[in-house]
Amino acid sequence: MTELPSWLDDLIAPCPVSGCWHWAGAVGRLGYGRLGPRRYAHRVVYERLVGAIPDGHGLHHRCGVRACVNPAHLVPMRQGDHARLHRNRAKSPANRGA
Repeated sequence: MTELPSWLDDLIAPCPVSGCWHWAGAVGRLGYGRLGPRRYAHRVVYERLVGAIPDGHGLHHRCGVRACVNPAHLVPMRQGDHARLHRNRAKSPANRGA
């Protein structure tokens, strides 16, 4: 893979505590970093540093931080599995304040 171009690298603010690479550019209403209307920053960074995202897959943020673009925090996951994971998390008693 390649290094990030400087204009892209300049939009990343690493956090020494969490290891997250916080996106310092535009952020959409759902909290994901954006590069224009149809490109997510975490996908662009992942593809530049790791490689292609498999067809039918999204990227799951293991850290839970939507604005994180650290490829070490992202794991390709089939879209159905990804949606199921988030549905199950939302149903978890820990997420309902119980």
